Parts: sequence; C-alpha cells; structure tokens
Amino acid sequence: MAQTVQNVTLSLTLPITCHICLGKVRQPVICINNHVFCSICIDLWLKNNSQCPACRVPITPENPCKEIIGLEGLQ
Repeated sequence: MAQTVQNVTLSLTLPITCHICLGKVRQPVICINNHVFCSICIDLWLKNNSQCPACRVPITPENPCKEIIGLEGLQ
C-alpha cells in the first residue's frame, strides 16, 4: 500500500496575531484549519473547551494543534 504524504507550506506575515489573546503570538501552534495561537493561550482554552476557538473544529489527541517549527527565532 502506498503512503501519501501531504506537504503544506504556510505563508506567514510577521508579527502573527493570536486568535485568543489578540497579541503577538508567542510559541506558536496551529490548528488543522491553520488558525494560529500562543501555546499558553490554547492550553488555557483547552482546559474548558475541546474545539478551536476560531472555527470550532474538534481539538483532540488524534487531531491536536501542532507547533510551528522554525518560527520562534523570527519574532
């Protein structure tokens, strides 16, 4: 069985704004629908919610927010 790998390239304009605190994003993470949050903000949000605050897609262990690698040094 062939395995399909999807590469996704995001075009980001700095500074990126967190959809929760509306400030400059720190330690950015992204949901499956490309909404960006501070990792601390989404961790606090997920203590009382189980969906993306922007689009309401479920955020689960099988469908988590993912760290944006390589962006930290650009801020």
